[in-house]
Amino acid sequence: ITSDVQVFTSSGTWTKPDGALSVRGVVVAPGGPGGSGPRQPSGTATSGGGGGGGGEVVTFSFAASLLAATEAVTIGTPGTPGPSIAVNSTNGTAGTNSTGASLGTKVVARGGSGGSGGNTATASGGTSGAGFVAGSGTSTSGGGGGAGGSCSASSAGGVGGAGNSSVAAGGGAGAGITAAPAGAVGGAGGSTGGATGGATGAAGGAQTASSGLPGAGGGGGS
Repeated sequence: ITSDVQVFTSSGTWTKPDGALSVRGVVVAPGGPGGSGPRQPSGTATSGGGGGGGGEVVTFSFAASLLAATEAVTIGTPGTPGPSIAVNSTNGTAGTNSTGASLGTKVVARGGSGGSGGNTATASGGTSGAGFVAGSGTSTSGGGGGAGGSCSASSAGGVGGAGNSSVAAGGGAGAGITAAPAGAVGGAGGSTGGATGGATGAAGGAQTASSGLPGAGGGGGS
């Protein structure tokens, strides 16, 4: 028995090896970006932008006969973070959802959603969708993004949802501002599979290249 290992870090074409009996693999989708904070008058209590949701991870194993001789491999595209607000008395903007990663039409891992924009209430964190797989396999949604820091005295950003070796973590949320006005710190990104989430305003933790493991969430801004 021999094995053929194919790793894709960019979109391309998977070719079924001659005589293949079964196919096993993992598809990891990108997490969603965070929303931006608002720009309101001093003395207005506002929430921070919500953290993005973790991307989905799909592990699969099924008969090679379910796949064509070649299958398109699509690497998901990260969404766009909510842009900084330049106009006074304007709420933050939500991040756009990330697109999914797939192997043909048989295996799809959906990207995480973007966090909502900060406002005069509480911004919510992003979520991730549920993928599908032909034959046997598991589909695990990523950790939710942290909720935006509230308008209360405890205005720290919410911590990103935790992950592990098969679930990507969510990103931390931005901090809110009280009516005092007084700020706080952004939430930490969730950790996953040994990689630590980002601290305030820091990038998410990276995994070993081609490990198939999801990265950790990024931290929210202060």
